[in-house]
Amino acid sequence: MLTPFVKSLRVYRFSKPVDHDAMLEKLMQECSTFAFTPCTYGQKSRIGFQPFMGENFVHVVEGTIFLKIMSESRKVPAKNLRKELNRRIEVQEDQIARKLTRAEKNALKDTLEGELLEKAFPTESVSVVVIDPRYDMVLVGNATAKQSENCLALVRKTLGSLPIVPVSTNQPPQTLMTNWLREGAPRPFILGEKLAFAGMREASKARVQYDDLHNVVTEAHLNDGEVVTQLQLILVETCVFTLHEDFSFTGMRWDDMIRDQNMDEFDEYARVDADCLLFINHARQLIAQLAAQLGGIEKLVSEGKPEAEADHDV
Repeated sequence: MLTPFVKSLRVYRFSKPVDHDAMLEKLMQECSTFAFTPCTYGQKSRIGFQPFMGENFVHVVEGTIFLKIMSESRKVPAKNLRKELNRRIEVQEDQIARKLTRAEKNALKDTLEGELLEKAFPTESVSVVVIDPRYDMVLVGNATAKQSENCLALVRKTLGSLPIVPVSTNQPPQTLMTNWLREGAPRPFILGEKLAFAGMREASKARVQYDDLHNVVTEAHLNDGEVVTQLQLILVETCVFTLHEDFSFTGMRWDDMIRDQNMDEFDEYARVDADCLLFINHARQLIAQLAAQLGGIEKLVSEGKPEAEADHDV
């Protein structure tokens, strides 16, 4: 059973008003058209919707839309491909007593890559997209930045349009994280045990991670003017997570009291509904409390932000 309690989260917001009822209707009609199917011969990747619960691709709990997206990829190590390609080129050139042309080599490479891809073990990942009309947000869980883009591209393809932008706060997260490392985090947040730094200069972007936040090495980084780009935090009685400079969350470990709250519900559908509702309420709380610490969500053009500073659509 798919759990809504994701391990990572990327946050987006709608950049203009949308008809959420029409969006839901379109998703319920079209998601099955873009259902996931595994990679076929020569394909490197596939992505598609899977039923979130039972046979339903779209799961709705108190107006919030939950979608399950499956991705599959196959990869041939470049070293293996190059070694086998060189061997085959050599064999063919010996057979025909001449050098292969570039076009012939490219055709041979394409054929070889298709053969090797067919034998490669697929890597699968399951992501969750949550459309929250109540807060005009879209959340993507269990996805890297690239996977998130692919998931949103699929939803956009299904709907025909998805006008969203990444959430941006008035104060940069790295400024807040650096201040909290110096001065401590305010309740209900507590500093965790991990962080990463980045230098202010373009040439000093190497990131270093420490398991002990309070030591002479971290002090040296701060004294050198470096900023915190990742910081593990604890939201009391909710979850442990790492906040990133782009306001994304990774390493999320939800409190057992939350995850187990609906354990006694024997009806699977009722339990999924209850877990989805529990997740979205706590995710809203986490985002709202952090955004408040960061001076609120930055305004878009339609909300009065100067056009030159407006975010671009994803």
